[in-house]
Amino acid sequence: MIRNYLKKSVNAIKRNFFQFLLVVILFSVLTMGIMYIFMPSLIEMQTLETQEEIEAFFEANNMTDQLSTIILGYVFLIFVSTSMSLGITKMSQEALNGKTSWKSMIPIIKQKFITNIVAAFALIAIILTSLLSVGIGIWVLTSSLTSGLALAGSGILYAIWLIFIMHFSLYTYAIVIDNLGSIASLKKSYNIVRKNFLQFLRLISAILIFVIIMSLVLTTIEIDILGLDGSITNMLIQMITTVLFSIIFVLFYLDHRKSKKQPIKKYTQLRRISRKTIRNKNKTVKRKKKTTKRKKTSRKRKTRRR
Repeated sequence: MIRNYLKKSVNAIKRNFFQFLLVVILFSVLTMGIMYIFMPSLIEMQTLETQEEIEAFFEANNMTDQLSTIILGYVFLIFVSTSMSLGITKMSQEALNGKTSWKSMIPIIKQKFITNIVAAFALIAIILTSLLSVGIGIWVLTSSLTSGLALAGSGILYAIWLIFIMHFSLYTYAIVIDNLGSIASLKKSYNIVRKNFLQFLRLISAILIFVIIMSLVLTTIEIDILGLDGSITNMLIQMITTVLFSIIFVLFYLDHRKSKKQPIKKYTQLRRISRKTIRNKNKTVKRKKKTTKRKKTSRKRKTRRR
C-alpha cells in the first residue's frame, strides 16, 4: 500500500510540478511577509547565538508592547495556512486524476474558508486543553516521584498527547472531499485514524524516511557538486514534502472514509422489522382482496341489469 501511494504521489507531482511549485512559493512569500511585518523581533531572535546577545536583545526590546502585533500576526498566519491547506488538498485530489491548476484552489477557498477556520480554531482549543491536562499530569509526576520515574512518565504522557493530536490530521480532507462541516470533519478524521492508526503511523514514517533520503541526496548534489548554498534544495524539499503529504493523505482518506463492514443489526431489531413488514404485507393483501370483491360485485350487477 505504501509503495503504491508513493508511486501515485510522485507521478502526480511530476505531472503538475510547476503548478505546485507556484502555489508553495506564493504561500511562502505571504508567510514571510506577515512575519516581517508583524513579528520582526521574533525573526531577529533566531539570529542570536550567545547568552549576552539574548540578554541585550530583551533589554532593548519590550516584548509586552509587541504582544498584540505578534498575536495578530499569528492570526494572519492561521488564515494563510488554512487557505494553503484547502487549496493544496483540492489540487492534490485533481492531480491524482490528471492535470491540475492553481486556479482550482480559488473556489474551494471561497466556499470552505470559514468552515476550515472554525475547525482550525476548534483544533487549537483541543490542543491547548489537552496540553494543559498533560502539563498538570507532568507536574503531579515530578512532585510525587523520583527524577527518573517522573521523566519516563512525562515522556509517556507527551507521547499519548501527540498520538491523540495525530487523530485530527485529516479534517481538511473531510471538508474538501466529503463537504463536511467543522465539527463533523474533526470527528471523521478522528474515527478514520483511530480505526487505522498503525497503518497511518507506518505511512507517516515511510514519508519522513523518503523525504530525509531525498533531502540528503539533493543537498549533496547542490552543495558538493554544484557548489551552491543549499537554498534551492530547501525550497524544493519544502514543496515536495507539503505536496507529498497532501496527496498521500488524500489517497489514505479516499481508501478509508467509508467503513467496509456494514453494521450488524441486533436480533430484536430484525424481529421488529420482520413483524412490521408482515403486518404491512397483510394489510396490502386485505386491501387487494377488498378491491377484487368490489370489482366482482360491480360486474355481477352490470350483467343482471343487462
